[in-house]
Amino acid sequence: MTVGPTELRSVLRLWASGITVVTAGRGQMLHGMTVSSFSSVSLDPPLISVNIERRTRTYVLMTEAGAFAVSILASDQQDLARHFGGGVPDSESRLEGVPYRLGKNGSPLLEGCLASVECRVHATLPAGTHTVFVGEVTSWDTSHGKLPLMYWQRDFRLIEENAD
Repeated sequence: MTVGPTELRSVLRLWASGITVVTAGRGQMLHGMTVSSFSSVSLDPPLISVNIERRTRTYVLMTEAGAFAVSILASDQQDLARHFGGGVPDSESRLEGVPYRLGKNGSPLLEGCLASVECRVHATLPAGTHTVFVGEVTSWDTSHGKLPLMYWQRDFRLIEENAD
């Protein structure tokens, strides 16, 4: 059986994942994109990874700045996931009208998220059309009392909190 992009997408749709927005900034240039390929790599040192397509403005800013941030979206942030996932073209400012603050590394941190981490680029690895960015976590923030936004089978899903 040949595995092409269409076949791989149909299999990977079965993997439920959280939704993040990865942002980067260099001076006045700020940008971000929705990313579900976010993972823990190491606790010591504290490392995470994200996979970013090389044709995006976010990739360029992450590479130039050597830093980025990851905002983990909460269940009430479906609109932000769509907005940063192509609702606003890559060539336009995706942060206009979106509440954020600049982190210590110059990357935007979206307000109201479940959590956010700021990272310094630790390593990069070319992988097909994407680059795997391994980031060393330099700071973090969480918002207790929220549930995560999930993505499964080409749609957003909500986790129901168990009353037990």
